Amino acid sequence: WSSYSWRMWSRAMIGCSGLPVTSIPVERVPRSEGSSAYTFRDRFRIGASAIGWVINYRMRNGWLRSSRLMNRVESPVDVPQLENFNSGQIHYFGRFEKKTMKPRDDKYVRRQVKEALEAAGVRPGDEVLEVGCGMGRYTLPLASLGYRITALDLTPWLLDRLNEYNGGKYDIEIHCADIQKPIPKLESKFDAVIGFFTLHHIYDLNATFEVIGTLLKPGGRVVFVEPNPFNIFYYIQVALTPGMSWKGDRGIIRMRENLIFNAIQHGRLRSPSLSRFGFFPPFLANREWGARLESALEGFPPIRIFRAFQLFRAVKEI
Repeated sequence: WSSYSWRMWSRAMIGCSGLPVTSIPVERVPRSEGSSAYTFRDRFRIGASAIGWVINYRMRNGWLRSSRLMNRVESPVDVPQLENFNSGQIHYFGRFEKKTMKPRDDKYVRRQVKEALEAAGVRPGDEVLEVGCGMGRYTLPLASLGYRITALDLTPWLLDRLNEYNGGKYDIEIHCADIQKPIPKLESKFDAVIGFFTLHHIYDLNATFEVIGTLLKPGGRVVFVEPNPFNIFYYIQVALTPGMSWKGDRGIIRMRENLIFNAIQHGRLRSPSLSRFGFFPPFLANREWGARLESALEGFPPIRIFRAFQLFRAVKEI
């Protein structure tokens, strides 16, 4: 191994330690003759290898912590930790308006809404609860299709923005509440509970699905669209998007089949299933060539595990 390789790996390991890091610029003596033996291809290969190691390290350690959390099947919720976690999430979403949460009509959003509605088997006249509605990025498209929508979120500021974006156009019932705690006034009201990129911002998944079970009518369906931790674009998006951070979105690594299925079963829901679709973030998926490439990639089974969006589904007993 070269000294350059070791420098790349040492940076990766230091980054995973979580310790504060700074850099000190050093003036180097110019090379007297010749050129470096390391080509761009070599640097790219070593860098990509280091990035892959970091992602693997983060995901494995995150899954271990998540597994310990999910094993608390019969334990009561740690209220102080829950409140502290929720305060952090409210702060994360309430600091300033994130462009990625603004309502917009584009291919990216329409695709996710279509997949969720089909999985939930929503029919005209059904009562639908959207969990973690935010500013209405998915709420307004759902309402525009004529469904009876109830929107729920933990952050008051986001619900105010939803009302502003809606402008009274659609009749949307709004509730500021924590889906991890019982909501008596909404019990047995809904034919479907839907969420878009919500679960990975929730502290206790067991408690969440317990509550969802009480909100559904017999035979009701629950569907969540979540990020796939095996898709590298999410980590790039978190790193490059203003307002996003690993601290706020690290729950992505918990969006793993066995963890979610355990929580679903804990909520006494049946027939849990998982499917995946899509590959690209909005800036690629909304382009014509991006949509065509995404469709072509979806037709290639060997890379199915890397599809960007995971669709978790379950049903309440009749």
